[in-house]
Amino acid sequence: MNGYLGSDIGVAMLCLETCFEDSPSYADAMSMDHRNDQGLLSELSCCSCTHVERLGFGDPSYTSGDDDGDDLKHQQDQQLQEYCSHYLSTTQAKTGLTQSQRATLVDSMIALTEQLGLTNDTLFLGVAVLDRYLSVAPVSIALLQPISVACLWIASKYEELCSLTAAVFAPYMLSPDGQSLGNESHAVQLLVKLEIGVLQALEYRLASILTTKSFKHRIIQRLWSDEAAVAKLPHHKHQQLYSLTSYLTEVSLLEYQLLRWPPSMLAAAAYAVAQILLGLHLDDESLVHVTGFGYEQLRVVMQFLCSLHSTLYQALAGGVPYSVTKKYCSTKLGCVAAVPPLTPQDPRLAA
Repeated sequence: MNGYLGSDIGVAMLCLETCFEDSPSYADAMSMDHRNDQGLLSELSCCSCTHVERLGFGDPSYTSGDDDGDDLKHQQDQQLQEYCSHYLSTTQAKTGLTQSQRATLVDSMIALTEQLGLTNDTLFLGVAVLDRYLSVAPVSIALLQPISVACLWIASKYEELCSLTAAVFAPYMLSPDGQSLGNESHAVQLLVKLEIGVLQALEYRLASILTTKSFKHRIIQRLWSDEAAVAKLPHHKHQQLYSLTSYLTEVSLLEYQLLRWPPSMLAAAAYAVAQILLGLHLDDESLVHVTGFGYEQLRVVMQFLCSLHSTLYQALAGGVPYSVTKKYCSTKLGCVAAVPPLTPQDPRLAA
């Protein structure tokens, strides 16, 4: 799964630029950026350890007319924390951990979340805890899967109304060859030790972690509170838009390179791509109003998500779907994982 983009990135760029080329702000935005596709790809492949605040957080006018805007600003300010987003080439350089292994690990966390009936809040926090731990502590490949289980257990204690015990999680810790780690007592002891190690490395700072899901929830709330915006949406598309935005938000967890962007921007990009995939009209002004970001700010992230969506769709068509795809193929979630990816001549781009 290393290198999701592949040849799909060119298609994603063409599709998205076609979709927004009639936007009032598109010409102005493009006149400020004359980089060609190859230059953009070079930029995408260069992961430098930066402070997240350098990336920007959208339009400061993004408020709802009450103290909700101040609350959003407070939440976004919390993202201004030093977070090394390229730990594979730093902290984990000597362990051999790859982007593909991380993606497989996260997909297994999605599967385990479903199997144990845990909430998506637990999933997103668990993955965030995992990434933060991997950014500060080298981890041997043999302990990767057990640590991912420990991260989910930690997150469940924070997010679930009724947290499951160590005895429930312990049997799911496996060795690299997929075998059980031993008797239940030994597995429970290991899980507890891993939990302590992770929490100590993170200095017990779970409350300060913001996830893409929390910002997705805020975006959907803002959309539903805007009667004019809701009136423009076909009624039968309401649930589809919510489910597809949720799917793309969850898909973003798989891609290591997306760690460079703040969760508010990832959620906004997921919403924008969901609108386009459903053939709904989306102009730059509406995008800024609902998400606080304009197309030019989200362009690169949207291209990543389009490529990811295409990759997972191809895996589904090939009979080897990822856990997140199987989850969103359910009728309960509208089978949105089966929505076809964009193509250069796609009629949805004319919406």
